[in-house]
Amino acid sequence: MYYRPWPLIIIALIHLFEPLTKVVYFSLMQQKSPITIIVNQIQSADFPHIFAFFFYFQLEA
Repeated sequence: MYYRPWPLIIIALIHLFEPLTKVVYFSLMQQKSPITIIVNQIQSADFPHIFAFFFYFQLEA
């Protein structure tokens, strides 16, 4: 029976939930709602910046 090692599963989950944790972290540090953080990121940046903020870390792995 084949199984995946737990460290690889944990690393995969960290990569999967990284954008969500980044938004929550920024909202806690700036004491604003997560929706405000997302709206600010989308309104104040061009497409490459938005792509890097939400998706780049998953593609790196």
